[in-house]
Amino acid sequence: MTEEELRECLQRLEQGDKEAFTLLHNTIRQQVYGTVRLLVNRPADVADVVNEIYIELFRCLQQYDGKLGSGYS
Repeated sequence: MTEEELRECLQRLEQGDKEAFTLLHNTIRQQVYGTVRLLVNRPADVADVVNEIYIELFRCLQQYDGKLGSGYS
């Protein structure tokens, strides 16, 4: 997914587009899971941490300004 595609997907997600969530999830799920697995010692906790990441994504969407490198306004 290119930077432009990511920005568009996040904008659609902010507007409540469920297909945008599916696209984002399918694109990044392996990277998110792999990163969490490296950082979390207990395998039983990995799914909980991954879920918290997606919850935080939704919480922060309105603050995301879309500028490369800055992330939040």
